[in-house]
Amino acid sequence: MNKTKKLIALISGGGGCEHGVSVASAENLAKLIDGSRYEILDVFINERGAWYIRTPKNDGDCRLTPTFPTRLGEKRGFLSDGKLVEVAAALPCLHGDFGEDGTVQGALTIAGIPYVGQDVYASAITQDKIYTKLCAEHLGIPTADFVFCDGDPVDSARESSERKLGYPVVIKPARLGSSHGVSAVARREEFDAAYLSAAKRDSRILIEKLIRFDHELECAYFMGRLLPAGRILAHGELYDYESKYEKKTETEVCIGRYPEIEKQVTEYSAALVKLIGIRSLSRIDYFVTAGGEIYFNEINAFPGMTDSSLFPRMTEEMGYARGEFVNLLLDGVTD
Repeated sequence: MNKTKKLIALISGGGGCEHGVSVASAENLAKLIDGSRYEILDVFINERGAWYIRTPKNDGDCRLTPTFPTRLGEKRGFLSDGKLVEVAAALPCLHGDFGEDGTVQGALTIAGIPYVGQDVYASAITQDKIYTKLCAEHLGIPTADFVFCDGDPVDSARESSERKLGYPVVIKPARLGSSHGVSAVARREEFDAAYLSAAKRDSRILIEKLIRFDHELECAYFMGRLLPAGRILAHGELYDYESKYEKKTETEVCIGRYPEIEKQVTEYSAALVKLIGIRSLSRIDYFVTAGGEIYFNEINAFPGMTDSSLFPRMTEEMGYARGEFVNLLLDGVTD
């Protein structure tokens, strides 16, 4: 390694359902990291949760060396062939379960490796949609009416949902992202299949009253600044996994079009950031109806960083050069 540069562990993949999104995000971030200041240690977690250091081979393939974050005395880094590769910090570019939920953050914390993003506590809270809904309720932030279940049989879940919410509803696994396992349910006959589908992915289930919204408004949080500038124009339809990553859903980044809504969303987001203890970056999402009503949706502790993701574009709206945000985040954990 060039001694004038700092070695950064860029961690991608993960053992959860958003493995592919994480890989795409990390590939994009690798292009944005300033090579004159940082070198990248490519740390990859496969879909079974095994950790490897990837190094290129002459044939274009990669050598996979088993690894794990560790601390040996005052040295901290990643094991490789019985030796410790010291790193200045880690950038866990991981989404969803087994990556964004505090598990990897815990491993890095124990190893004493500084890292970009939320600590263990904020990661765990933001990954669970039930907890974030309760936080929003506590702060007086409007959310869709909801019930939650944890291992409840389908009959009991249906009865609770119908008693409080009626139809239509949205059923979601509470601790997954990218809309995995999310279903809209318009009538009783559809409930059981949707609930059981979500329950295959997570024992904790969130059931919400369906909000007919005009657009989803994403508020970027970056190093103390908030910008409610990202609009997803789904026009009342579910913004599901296919819409996010396989279709060209219409999105835009703009500010000042609806100043009162933007002001309110900024205030809501600031309160959530303070209560949960969010640090460095996040994306806080809301539904906005055609009449201007605002409903909190969810928090992404480590937003998507793919070519189509809104968070990097919103940092440009804040006045930063393209990709500058990732180097500023690394500066913050290596200085």
